[in-house]
Amino acid sequence: MSDDQIDGFNAWAEAVLKVVGVSGMSEDQVIPTWPEGVDGPALTVGMVRAAHARYAGGGEAERPLGAVHNGRVLMGGLENNYDFVCVTGPLRGCVEWAELQRCFTAMAEYIEHPAAQQGGNS
Repeated sequence: MSDDQIDGFNAWAEAVLKVVGVSGMSEDQVIPTWPEGVDGPALTVGMVRAAHARYAGGGEAERPLGAVHNGRVLMGGLENNYDFVCVTGPLRGCVEWAELQRCFTAMAEYIEHPAAQQGGNS
């Protein structure tokens, strides 16, 4: 993004976050940014806050370490506390479950250790 684009985004984000502060919108609330009838991607308050933190401060946005922790706890609970079964038997033997765990682990590693990822990824 050019400096002018960043300045424009920051001005817009500051206005949005001011309204958010006054209205008490939650971090996961979707901000209506698309014209009626247009099915664009959802933009939440949290997304605007994270992007603004990155561009306004010139640094990195806060990493979602709490989400990584919660994801691990919830995935462990699904595997250990429920009797989910797939064609091959219990959840822990399911190929899709193993792939989900592999993907989550890769994302968690990227979030927890971003500097280690700068040399490339697999």
